[in-house]
Amino acid sequence: MSSSPLLSPATTGIILCCDDIVRPVHDWLSELKDSSLNFAKDCGISFKETFVNTAVSKPTTETSPLAALHFRSLLLVGGTLELAVTQIAIQAILEGHDVFVLTDLVSTQSEIDKPVLLDRLRFRGVDIITSAQARIELKSYPVDLQIND
Repeated sequence: MSSSPLLSPATTGIILCCDDIVRPVHDWLSELKDSSLNFAKDCGISFKETFVNTAVSKPTTETSPLAALHFRSLLLVGGTLELAVTQIAIQAILEGHDVFVLTDLVSTQSEIDKPVLLDRLRFRGVDIITSAQARIELKSYPVDLQIND
């Protein structure tokens, strides 16, 4: 059983994912962007936006623009989980990134489908966590373990 990597502010970035189809019609995107920006600022990490052209985009073994970000760990937020978040997560895994989806900062077209979509990502090697979990880990890095006798 492999353990999840620890999040480090120096090597972690938050990526706002958005489908090109959904971007213009949902006002929740601005709320997610504000929440994500505040989260990034609070945790001392970089924030980037990326958009997926759902008509032509699919995970590939070729290097994508994600490689230029130079982050080991990527926190994915945004929408939708069915399209942009999943495509970007799988692409990032293929490129060797540690990928985390923040469940409370992603949207989906159907809340009924959300557990299935998250299970699919988990099976592919994506860590599914909440923004609270990520915040605690980022703000407590490096972990100082003390063992009392």
